[in-house]
Amino acid sequence: METKTLNEALAEFRQRIEPIKKDAANPFFKSKYADLTSILEVIKPLLHDLGLVLTHAVERADGAYHVVTRIIKIGHEDHIHSSFPLFGTKPQEFGSSITYARRYNIQALLDLPTEDDD
Repeated sequence: METKTLNEALAEFRQRIEPIKKDAANPFFKSKYADLTSILEVIKPLLHDLGLVLTHAVERADGAYHVVTRIIKIGHEDHIHSSFPLFGTKPQEFGSSITYARRYNIQALLDLPTEDDD
């Protein structure tokens, strides 16, 4: 099996990824979006095929909590990461912000295309 660098694997990922359907509704903004489950269903098999691992951690920096999402190339020390600050004071708010941060970090790191499900 050919070993690709992180950048080569990401370049191939971006060539092979299909647009992800926006199938979740946001009633507050009357809009649709691709939810975390839909995103993960599409990207996980492709990441696996390319030897990439997706991880998330809640970390504290500068007095605030952040979700740090990393994409790691298996067998290499190479990785890219994105950090998103968390919000909320109640457990439900904090949990929701973790999901929100994971989704936005993934979309930013992988430059995911989305399309409406009409």
